[in-house]
Amino acid sequence: MPVIKEKFPTYNAFGSANLADVYGVEKLNNAKYLRADTFASAYLENEGNGTFKLIELPSQAQVSSINDFCIEDFDNDGFLDVISAGNLYQSEIETTRNDAGIGLLLKGNMNAILNPISAKESGVYIDGDVKKMKQISLGREANKGIIVVRNNDFLTVLSSEK
Repeated sequence: MPVIKEKFPTYNAFGSANLADVYGVEKLNNAKYLRADTFASAYLENEGNGTFKLIELPSQAQVSSINDFCIEDFDNDGFLDVISAGNLYQSEIETTRNDAGIGLLLKGNMNAILNPISAKESGVYIDGDVKKMKQISLGREANKGIIVVRNNDFLTVLSSEK
């Protein structure tokens, strides 16, 4: 950032500066302040009466950003499952990109707990800069698939049918 370079000619000068030195007291006084209690990927469970419970997803879902997910009983066991995908390739110059995600199947059970299933076991492998997923019907049968949209890439269709 050119303005920072002009204001702080050395890394030492910038590293020794506080926020007021960098932005100025007036700008800080007029700034909007937000607070985050977690950066974990999570979902909200509606407990009724206008109350919600934050439930963090398992650690396997925390390796990269999640941009979209599909909810369906993928294994036909009567419980909803989740397939998630994401990553974030376009980030600020000072921030490394989020690119460790390969998609994840979270298998639901009778206790509404989402258990992560490895890519090797589930067959779910959705790498790249995924922005959107949409469930679709495939053909005239009841076969379903998922269209995966990646930034600056081709569409992919996932299907459990061979």
